[in-house]
Amino acid sequence: EDHPERPQALDTFLEFLGTRVVDFTAKTYCCGAAQMVAHEEACLPLVRRILSDATRKGAQAIVAICPLCQFNLEAPQGKLGVGNVPVVYFTQLLGLAIGMDRKVLGLKKLLVPFKVAV
Repeated sequence: EDHPERPQALDTFLEFLGTRVVDFTAKTYCCGAAQMVAHEEACLPLVRRILSDATRKGAQAIVAICPLCQFNLEAPQGKLGVGNVPVVYFTQLLGLAIGMDRKVLGLKKLLVPFKVAV
């Protein structure tokens, strides 16, 4: 069973795939989810905080477990002026780890290019 406030399941999964996991305070913070559509001005500070914290700690990419989080963390980066951090869905990393083609995984469709190898 995972801890609700300091979950480790995703970290364990990512380490199993061979990635270096960066611990940062905001990694469990909410990005605003669907509220980004109607209340973007309220959600952008949430996204900025997550991205700023991740880049400050040296993250080369962010792994999302929710497609909406992936979009919310990736799309406004230019508007926020925060980093150039690719945001990938966890199954895309799994696909890379088992040898699937980057094109099939949709990695070329990301708004911020993902060039980090697993």
